[in-house]
Amino acid sequence: MSAKESNVQLCTDNKKVPPILTVSVPTKIISHFLLGFFVIVVFLPIVLAILYSSIPSEIIPNIRSVKDVTNNITLQGYLDVFKLLPFLRIAGNSVFVSLASTTLQLVVSFITAYALTHWDFPGRDSIFGFVIIVMIIPSVALFIPNYLTVSNLGMINTFKGVIIPGVANAYGIFLMRQFFRKVPKSLIEACRIDGGSELRILWHIYLPICLPAVTALFIILLVANWNDYQWPMLILQKPEMMTLPRALVQFRFEGVVEWMPTAAACIMTIIPVLIIYIFMQKQIVDTFASSATKE
Repeated sequence: MSAKESNVQLCTDNKKVPPILTVSVPTKIISHFLLGFFVIVVFLPIVLAILYSSIPSEIIPNIRSVKDVTNNITLQGYLDVFKLLPFLRIAGNSVFVSLASTTLQLVVSFITAYALTHWDFPGRDSIFGFVIIVMIIPSVALFIPNYLTVSNLGMINTFKGVIIPGVANAYGIFLMRQFFRKVPKSLIEACRIDGGSELRILWHIYLPICLPAVTALFIILLVANWNDYQWPMLILQKPEMMTLPRALVQFRFEGVVEWMPTAAACIMTIIPVLIIYIFMQKQIVDTFASSATKE
């Protein structure tokens, strides 16, 4: 290469590449305004819940300044939650049901997605199409047949009746399959040549590669099971077996809602989910960002 060609190449390398997408100043202003508006919309209910849980409801309409808020703050609503309900036992029920449901859903999704991705058998694509159809159907539409099945099996007022009907999670199967398709088949063939079983392939190849997706799916399913209200309300009719979302409607006395303990129970129910999301939000964002790219 001559000196002239070298100088041309150097100039080309040092030349700044123009941005692919340019955004005008008015567009930036509008986008920031919309972003701030949606942040307010999302956090406003949480702020109101904190306000109602720490200030008597009859004082809230008369608030005129910050001093009116600080002078009337009380923890009586949170104390009423423990006084009126066996809160720790109910929280333990929620922890058990959420962890058991999430773990079983994750295992079933992991194994099913592997079978739909790398096992060649008749009707494989039809089964995956059925999984997509199940994702479209609202879960409420399946309550009646599921309830009849659980009732005939004698699982009313048992945690099994809450956990077992949701073990096969269509969304989890779909998400795992999308990530399994990115695993190089050469790794699987090499493991099989070395005498590795299907379980070893799952444990030593798929799990390490798809660990971000598994973590994100675990968080998503855990939050969904933690916040589930309708299905536990149908199955768990005994007060000592209720979960936290089910317990939020217990502060009603002759048609009057006690807003302080209700809001306090809501805040106490939100805190575990909020902590999990704060520490795991990077895994969730990375998972969906990688699922949107093609290799």
